[in-house]
Amino acid sequence: MFEGWDQSDAARTAGQIDYELSYHAAAGGWTHLAHRSVTIAPSAGAARIVGVYPNPFNPRVTVDYAVPRTMRVTMAVFDLEGRRVAFLGERTCLPGKQAIVWDGRDTSGHELAAGTYLIRLETETGRQSRKVMLVK
Repeated sequence: MFEGWDQSDAARTAGQIDYELSYHAAAGGWTHLAHRSVTIAPSAGAARIVGVYPNPFNPRVTVDYAVPRTMRVTMAVFDLEGRRVAFLGERTCLPGKQAIVWDGRDTSGHELAAGTYLIRLETETGRQSRKVMLVK
């Protein structure tokens, strides 16, 4: 019996996917036949957040996002009432995976209270938000 393995959830996002091919003999035991790593480019669609870590966080959180082509990207943080509490930046990004770090401070540099916040990525192709939890 041949058995393959892939990270099907990862296949929907940019990044590296590892494939393994193994053979399971009737007498028992696995024989490794092949291993291949494939780099998947972002889809032709919208930019998207692909990871937020650590979450919950204190005092910093990293936001990984993928951009399918050169485009203008804006990143900001909102409280649960929809108020923008921090502006993380606006820039033109080249295609591929990017990252930005938020230090849990508002736009004025003051530490924010513990709680849940939304990190929002906006481009001409749309917007996406992820919840993050700041703990003290």
